[in-house]
Amino acid sequence: MDFPQADSLSTLHKRFIEDLMPRYPIYTSMLPDSAIETLGGVHEHTHPALAMLEAEGFTKTDLIDIFDGGPVVRCRREQIRAVLRTRTMKVLKIEPTLTGTHQIIASLKSGFRAVAETAMITGDDIVVSQLAASLLQVRVGESVYVTAPYPDTPT
Repeated sequence: MDFPQADSLSTLHKRFIEDLMPRYPIYTSMLPDSAIETLGGVHEHTHPALAMLEAEGFTKTDLIDIFDGGPVVRCRREQIRAVLRTRTMKVLKIEPTLTGTHQIIASLKSGFRAVAETAMITGDDIVVSQLAASLLQVRVGESVYVTAPYPDTPT
């Protein structure tokens, strides 16, 4: 079974992942040298994803992902840079369309909801689009959580 199919099935049946796990240890010393050399490595197409995670504060561990053989990365939640730069803001206005900076805006009003959307920030207030307000189920005066999507993007 290929990874996309296994990944898709794992969202439907939580036990599916457990069933895929090996029942006995994998002795890597018994693998061919060509396989051993790739363990814990990153495929050339996933270097940008790893770089993004590292820019957010994640670091490689000495663990290897059981599905793709790549590195396992970790970061304590309170050290993730996106979490550190997240601010609570009040919705000042809702406009049909607007220009501004790209932000990740989230609400806990009806469960967790988040959008990546252009917004205008003024101090501790934010102006959001009608679409964003609708998707987040927020109104003027309510609080949202806002963060820039990348470390070098100011909020």
